[in-house]
Amino acid sequence: VHPRTGVLTGTIMKTLNDLWHFAILFMIVFLCFGVAANLFFGEREDFADMQTALQTQFYMLLGELPDEYTEDPRIIVYVCLSSIVMFLLMLNFLLAIIVDGYMQVRTDIETSEAENEFLTDVGLSFWGDILSFRKGWPHKREVAYALRHRIRSQRVCARHLIIQGFPADIIKDMLAWYHQMDGLAIDP
Repeated sequence: VHPRTGVLTGTIMKTLNDLWHFAILFMIVFLCFGVAANLFFGEREDFADMQTALQTQFYMLLGELPDEYTEDPRIIVYVCLSSIVMFLLMLNFLLAIIVDGYMQVRTDIETSEAENEFLTDVGLSFWGDILSFRKGWPHKREVAYALRHRIRSQRVCARHLIIQGFPADIIKDMLAWYHQMDGLAIDP
């Protein structure tokens, strides 16, 4: 996936660890509120057992308040606390985690030297294929194989590919075209 079109997946990957920890914390807080509701308001039908209390708690997250909750001041306090903690605080924590991951991905994309805008990269790739065909450059797969399996150094120059059996004039011409996009050196 192109870096600029992979912002969503990049954000999810950057925040996966934090999202996992958030899910654990959310479940603990959610269960604590459900247990408290069952213990304090077990006489009410909507908090009678643990399953019903958790179900009522979930419906409260969606905005549906318990029936006749305004009649008992204890339930009013419970609903207010539950709404503040579960909805306002936890939701804002979740949004902060996602926004932080998004900002990290955006920073990574903006500082990346190996890519341009999506359409520019597509156009340059297409133009590179045309030049490759016209000038007789080796296929990208051949070069990638030579780089991946045969060359161990971090910096690649024309000499490395010439040693692999590619013609010198073609390699220098090809590297002159690709060096800015792929970070390849064009040393002799």
